[in-house]
Amino acid sequence: MVRALEANGVRAALSFCSPSLSELLDWIGKHLFYPVVVKPPKSAGTDNVTICHSTSEVETAFANIMGKKNRLDLTNESVLVQEFLVGKEYMVDTVSFDGQTVICAYQQANKIAHEGAMIYDVCSAIPFDSKAATMLSPYICEVLTALEIKWGPSHLEIIITPRGPVLVEVGARLDGCRAPEILRKAISVDQCEITVDCYLNPKTSREKWEHYPFKIHKNFSRVFLISDSEGLFLGYGFNERIRQLSSFDKFVSLLSVGSPMVKTSNLFNIPGYVDLIHVDPVIMEKDYRQIRLWEKEPRFFLTQDDTSEVSDQREVR
Repeated sequence: MVRALEANGVRAALSFCSPSLSELLDWIGKHLFYPVVVKPPKSAGTDNVTICHSTSEVETAFANIMGKKNRLDLTNESVLVQEFLVGKEYMVDTVSFDGQTVICAYQQANKIAHEGAMIYDVCSAIPFDSKAATMLSPYICEVLTALEIKWGPSHLEIIITPRGPVLVEVGARLDGCRAPEILRKAISVDQCEITVDCYLNPKTSREKWEHYPFKIHKNFSRVFLISDSEGLFLGYGFNERIRQLSSFDKFVSLLSVGSPMVKTSNLFNIPGYVDLIHVDPVIMEKDYRQIRLWEKEPRFFLTQDDTSEVSDQREVR
C-alpha cells in the first residue's frame, strides 16, 4: 500500500520492510527517530503491532514476528518498520462506484498504549461536516485511486498528522466488528446496504448515494473492554449495572465460560465491547467513563478464583 501511494505522489508513512534485523536497524538509524512502529506486513486487528523506543525493543518485536504465524494464519516472512504517526486516528467507510467514492461513515478511533501494544479504547462517530472529515475526504479519494480500488466497499484507517492525513492501512472490504449494524442506528443507513445497491444497481445507485444527505441522527460509541486478568473465564460481574446506563444499546461478549482469558493486547483478544447510543454526547461520555471505572473493579471479570454465581450471556440487550 505504501509503495503504491509513493508511486502516485500520495502522502504515505515512511516505511521499510525486510526479513533482516540488521537491515531494519540500519534503516531506522538513517531515516527515523524513536519511537517507531514494528508490525507484520500482512495481518489485522493490531496483531503484534508494537511501539518501540529503543534498539532492544525492536529486536524483541522482530523476534515475536519473524517466522511466526499471524492472526490471518500467514507466516510472517518479513517485518515492517514505520514511522510513529503522531495525531488522532480515524476510521472511514466508503463504497466505490467505477472509481467514484461515496463516504458513508467517519469514526474517531482512540487507542491506548498497553504494555508496548496499541489497543482499541473507544470508537465514536464524527459529523460529516466536521473539520476532520473535511481534511480526510480528498485524501481518501487519492488513496483509493492510487490503490486502484474502483468498485465496492473499503475500510480505511488514517491518522491526521501535522503534515496532513496519512494512511495506516485500508481493507477493500466492509467494516468489521459488526460496525454496519451500529452505524445504521446512528446514521439510518450503512455501508452494507450501499454496497449491495452498488453491485445490484450500478447504473442508478451512484447518483443516489453521491447526493444522499448523510447525517448523524444519534451519537454512538463502541467501548472495547480491556482485560488485565488472566485465567479461566467464568463470566462477568456487571450485567445488570451495564444495562442501566442511560446510553446503553448492546453488550457483546467475545468469551464463553470455560475459555482462557488473557491480558488484552490486540483486537482479537478483547473480552467484548459495549455499544452506547444517545442524542446527548455528554451522557455518552459519562457512561463511557463509568464503564472504565467498573472495569478496574476486581469482580468485573470473573475468573476461576472467584466462586460467585455467574451467567454466560454472550449478548445483553
